[in-house]
Amino acid sequence: MATIIEEEKNKPTVAVSKTPQGQFVTESPVTSAPGVQHNLFGYGWGTWLGDPFQRYGYLVSSQHVPTNVKLEMLKDDVLAMCVGFTGAALVKAKREIQCTDDRKRRFFEALFREWEQEFILQANVGIALGSIGMVKKWRFSVPEPVLVDDVPVWTNRATPYVITGFDPLYPVGSSPSFGPKGRVFKGMDTPDGKVDVFHSLWLTFRQELAFGAYMGAGRFENCYKPWWLKNFGADLYVVALQKQANRVVESRYPPGKDAKTGQSHQAVALDIGDKIRGGATVAIPSDTYTTLTLDGDEKSTGVQKWAIRFLEGAGDFRGFHEIEDHHDRKMALGYLLPPQAFMDVAGGQLGGPTSSPALAKLAKDLLMQDAADIDRHLNEYVFPAISRANFPATSPRVLVRTLNMEPDNEGILFEAVKGMLERDKPDAMYFDLRSAMERLEFPLRSDADVEKEEQQAEAAKRQEQQAEAAKRQEQQADAPPQEDEEEAAAEVGAIGAGGNLEGLPFGGPGSGNWGHRGRPGTRGGSGSGGGSIADRERAISGNATETMIAFDPKTGKEVFRKAGEASSVNIEDGELEAIRGAVLTHNHPDYVYKGGVYVSGSFTGSDFETAARVGAAELRVVTSTHRYIARPKAGRKFPHELNVWQTYADEHKRVYKAVMRRVKAGRMTMQEASSSLNHLISQAVCEKLSLEYVMEAL
Repeated sequence: MATIIEEEKNKPTVAVSKTPQGQFVTESPVTSAPGVQHNLFGYGWGTWLGDPFQRYGYLVSSQHVPTNVKLEMLKDDVLAMCVGFTGAALVKAKREIQCTDDRKRRFFEALFREWEQEFILQANVGIALGSIGMVKKWRFSVPEPVLVDDVPVWTNRATPYVITGFDPLYPVGSSPSFGPKGRVFKGMDTPDGKVDVFHSLWLTFRQELAFGAYMGAGRFENCYKPWWLKNFGADLYVVALQKQANRVVESRYPPGKDAKTGQSHQAVALDIGDKIRGGATVAIPSDTYTTLTLDGDEKSTGVQKWAIRFLEGAGDFRGFHEIEDHHDRKMALGYLLPPQAFMDVAGGQLGGPTSSPALAKLAKDLLMQDAADIDRHLNEYVFPAISRANFPATSPRVLVRTLNMEPDNEGILFEAVKGMLERDKPDAMYFDLRSAMERLEFPLRSDADVEKEEQQAEAAKRQEQQAEAAKRQEQQADAPPQEDEEEAAAEVGAIGAGGNLEGLPFGGPGSGNWGHRGRPGTRGGSGSGGGSIADRERAISGNATETMIAFDPKTGKEVFRKAGEASSVNIEDGELEAIRGAVLTHNHPDYVYKGGVYVSGSFTGSDFETAARVGAAELRVVTSTHRYIARPKAGRKFPHELNVWQTYADEHKRVYKAVMRRVKAGRMTMQEASSSLNHLISQAVCEKLSLEYVMEAL
């Protein structure tokens, strides 16, 4: 509501704004909601998130994580991998059935091996949650011998009454039941009713860390905080994307009301702003405010009474991805090596060369403790019940004991912990999965091999397409066009070619696959040849192999240079810092096809991706005839590399289709299409990403 302040009669006339009624006014800013209010992320922005409280809830103490949240944690890809690894390691661990009566030992050996793996995998979920309830499946059955040609393990007439497996209870709402004093186990309570003690088995893990509580202390407690922060960050990422795509509108208006409808200008401005965000077109009056001069005359201020503008949104989302990678690493480390383990390592070991072996050994010891917990439950609550049902009370006791992990699993655990602890530099936030897999001797191809195969496949496919197109063109040389020429021209015109492809530079593939490992480059100095950026570009424009050069955007000084191969320059991860924020340029050499020499073209997807990854000030490429430049507009940065890749893929598909339609219509030769394709794609990508794009002759 406007606050009206009447003009004081004795106040001198000055240059001020006033309403048409001659009143001086002040108003408070007012906002309108773009949608319904979200209980966590305010108005509108969380519309697509559903209810976060059902997925991860409020951040609580790690000791009081609700069971339904722990079940959600089981679906996380990183934690699922960790749970799967511990389950596989426990299943493959070596166990031994011990009993002084060989006949009884063989019976329990045969019985246990029938459901050993199933039981261990079910118990492994309890290791993550802290506890799990199981229903014993009793039946009359004779266990089969472990070895096919072994003698029978049961020779009595009566069929033994044994446990043939277990059914796990759904964790939410399930709990152990005890007598009045809480000492005698009475079974289990579930949402569907009570399970009697004879059929009940409740597994509790790390009970000592839970101060005796039968819900135990699961490994998820050590991963909860980074998991919660990862999910909260993912929601913030969605909100940030929405804000960037649907930016806030500032709607300025003059004081007063509409003369026809009587509606306040403020309400009209809010309504217009909301409609513009919905895609509406607006017609804005050109009236301006006036002021009173000292002579009493009115004079226009040049400030429009009605104005609309979009507030700038944050377009750099790299921080979200870095945070997610950081929390993934913290979750994996927390699950395999809980923080309490660090207290058991001698101070001299931490931070030194023995940290990884010492902590990896602790990770193995912790896994063996969980295996001992599983053994304890079998020895106290499963085997004795089977023994009482089938053997005399005086018969010797049967025990299962986990002896050790498989050597292969020990090595994998060591390498996993080592990979998460080692860092190339103090501020590294990424877990190098490839390096870890290489240390585990997985059969991986090198980056160079993969790159070479991709280039060969791309070249072969391109040659095949060109040959097929040339053949079709020869067959249709005398025939009228089969496609609608106007439609094809319109498609090409829509991507910025203006329906006229004549005169565009020839352009081959020009791979430019940056961002992979290769031979080290050189840093600092003024580089070879000296001179301006353009001079050094001309010096490499005719080379038979690619060369990448980085320049300081403020001084123009060369800060990095690296020579590559015929269609690529391989940049190591450690070299990315040297070119971060720099002006990047390189050359695309001429290429040979069917005996002819052709001039290469503009940028490739790898070129754009590398520029986005290092936040380049400018991206440049030269051929033997032309120079191409892509740069962010004033005050802007390169979009995130994921956005760049997606945009390039979309535009490549669309432009290629449009160009091929012109070839089929007889409006363009296959040679012209191949020559101009990269330029047209780069032009379209820059337009989509709001980048300035320049093509000029050398």
